[in-house]
Amino acid sequence: MIHSLAGVASLVNGLPIFYKLLIGLSIILSLLRYLRYFCYQFQPYTLSYTVDTGWGISLKNNDLSIIQPLATTVITTQFIVLHYRLQNGKKRNLFIMRDSLSANDYQALLLLLKMSGLSKQQQVH
Repeated sequence: MIHSLAGVASLVNGLPIFYKLLIGLSIILSLLRYLRYFCYQFQPYTLSYTVDTGWGISLKNNDLSIIQPLATTVITTQFIVLHYRLQNGKKRNLFIMRDSLSANDYQALLLLLKMSGLSKQQQVH
């Protein structure tokens, strides 16, 4: 919605056509970047934990990637912002709302995150 309004505003302003095209191109690039980010962030995923391999995440292609939760992870009673590092070193984050899981699953996730040493890492830093 905001990109379409910005596009209309860039066409009806009094600037020369070159600047209108330049502004329009930047709006299109911004829209493409936003859509790419939006589509990536909202992929279905499965978060898992095993004693042997630790934490893992699998996205829609079902390939399990081992992850390392970071000490910057935010844990509250209403949501979790899981900051993690992939095996290739890239840092990502995952926003998990309490109502996106059953009450038992959310409590189990909180417990697993705390038991896996994440809270101790946060206290040290």
